[in-house]
Amino acid sequence: MDTHLRYDSVEAFRSHVASLFESPEAKKRRVLVCCGTGCMAGGAKQVVEAMHEQLQAIDPAKKAELNLVMKRTGCHGFCEKGPLVVLMPQGLFYKNVKPKDVEAIVQESILGDGVIERLLYVEPSTGKPVQKYGDIEFYAKQTRVAMRNIGLIDPANLDDYLLRGGYAALVKALTTMTPEDVMKEVADSKLRGRGGGGFDAGRKWRSCKSAPGDERFLICNGDEGNPGAFMDRSIM
Repeated sequence: MDTHLRYDSVEAFRSHVASLFESPEAKKRRVLVCCGTGCMAGGAKQVVEAMHEQLQAIDPAKKAELNLVMKRTGCHGFCEKGPLVVLMPQGLFYKNVKPKDVEAIVQESILGDGVIERLLYVEPSTGKPVQKYGDIEFYAKQTRVAMRNIGLIDPANLDDYLLRGGYAALVKALTTMTPEDVMKEVADSKLRGRGGGGFDAGRKWRSCKSAPGDERFLICNGDEGNPGAFMDRSIM
């Protein structure tokens, strides 16, 4: 797992990303365990430990055939139903998972094709259980932009992010755009701060550039001190 990466050139970056798409890791089935703040408070750490233990107990030949990897993901956004476990690529969604449920998940839904009905989300509007992550109304009606990767990757694994198009915009900005182009793009996008004041990001950036002095500092504010800013860490 890469948590620190350094490249000598844009070509080296692009070569690394291309190699990731051809790597065995990119083709693996994924067991996604939500480890966001809400799920951790509900016992996700113990779910991860139980899942690791159960997956380690699988016969090596069978494990190779399954081509499986477990991922500790960021918040899925459905905190009241956590801890959450999602099996990909089928998208099977289990809620309120306890460590005691993990053996059944592995035996029935990973080693087999079964579905554990008691762990499925029940749609309040219909009273019917829903199997797939993307079919749940809470998710199906969302259009995620900045948070499109949450719940799908390990946020501490840079390769996971690169496989989802991570840093492509940064490479574009550094190789094909001037500082003026970048600030215009931000201003035209109408992006605003998320701390509650909703201040125009383009104006912030221009103010920084026009300030006197030879040294600049980039500060990433990731506080979670109030409800309006609680998504900062998920985005970062």
